[in-house]
Amino acid sequence: MQCRFCKKATATVHVTWIVENETTKADFCEACAKEKGVNDPATFPLPKDVGRPKGDDA
Repeated sequence: MQCRFCKKATATVHVTWIVENETTKADFCEACAKEKGVNDPATFPLPKDVGRPKGDDA
């Protein structure tokens, strides 16, 4: 599978967002994942419109 962004390298990082029953998938090569900041699951930024679930006051 090819990287969605550079269209050159093999995608090895695969991300799926599910927001309000809408699924979005993105496939990155290592370099593009690092450039976009999605290579570390601990610090991966969620899309701006994603917040805490309703009722989650933690």
